[in-house]
Amino acid sequence: MKILIVFNRSKIEEFVKEGIFSVILNEDEIDFFLLEKDYEIISKFIDKDLKINILSSEDGISKKIDFIFSIGGDGTVLKAVREINYPQIPIVGLKKGKLGFLTFDDIYNIDKIIKKLKKKEFFIEKRKLLEINFKGKKQFALNDVVIEREDLARMIHINVYVNGEFFTTYYSNGIIISTPTGSTAYNLSAGGPITSPELDCFILTPICPHSLIHRPIIFDKKTTLSFKTLDKNIDPVLTLDGQVAKRIKENDKIEITLSEKYILLVRDLSQKFPFVLKEKFDWR
Repeated sequence: MKILIVFNRSKIEEFVKEGIFSVILNEDEIDFFLLEKDYEIISKFIDKDLKINILSSEDGISKKIDFIFSIGGDGTVLKAVREINYPQIPIVGLKKGKLGFLTFDDIYNIDKIIKKLKKKEFFIEKRKLLEINFKGKKQFALNDVVIEREDLARMIHINVYVNGEFFTTYYSNGIIISTPTGSTAYNLSAGGPITSPELDCFILTPICPHSLIHRPIIFDKKTTLSFKTLDKNIDPVLTLDGQVAKRIKENDKIEITLSEKYILLVRDLSQKFPFVLKEKFDWR
């Protein structure tokens, strides 16, 4: 079995202090890999005798790796899939964070996790991405895209078009366009609906709209949404998965639709979506 390890780089010293890497890398019958840039970070902290393979490039990674271990929280998964360009490799989220909607199990259960992988005691979910076209460049997001004010004291006007036809103008703090995967993130905090990751849809949720009749809407996969901001002297920010931010100028056009691209997420046999919600939200 060949496994690529990615991790939350800001917590490297904490992981090393707790012996997380030593426990993982001492597993038998597994070839572990690190991206070259991650090896440069971790090499100063770990035993040089540990056998680690180094990938100098993300190119062709799908042909070399069986699983990706993502050590951290949901944010680490989001960052990892972006950096490796959304590979068609099953991702095993090892939780060392908080809620962990995208994670398989707690990092401290690594022995149990590897046994389940070897015995194929898991299933794989396909998680669709959003496709964003902005200033002639195509990008992707797994959780959400947010258009929001940068100045905390002001609201913004955003024109919305559905399949090229004018729909409405939102006067609000911003809007969230979310996948089903991201429906439990910022979308949920803003009053948007939770949707099953198996659905081919995406969600538009206004952030604190001035008009009470502007409510969240679920669109099907055939829909393309376009957005233009209208305010002079206000440059809102376009954020992808809470990590990539781009400034929006007046009348810049943003197009968003549900992509055919997806990632593969490894799930424990017990992680059926309604019961994941029940566990994470402590529903009785």
